[in-house]
Amino acid sequence: MWLEDGAQVFRGRLTAMETSPGGRGPEEVAVALASSPHDAVEAVRVWLDQFVGDAPNSIDGDE
Repeated sequence: MWLEDGAQVFRGRLTAMETSPGGRGPEEVAVALASSPHDAVEAVRVWLDQFVGDAPNSIDGDE
């Protein structure tokens, strides 16, 4: 998250990178862009819902 120079406009970027053993390396991919704190929180919520939904087993007590 950052403020654009001069205009003090909020910007956010949610990125992903492969960290698994044997993965393809540190290539960073933009998952979502946000122009407000609310949009940033929503982007993380959507990403987290998808991440947890793709897990083979229950995570953090979600059953």
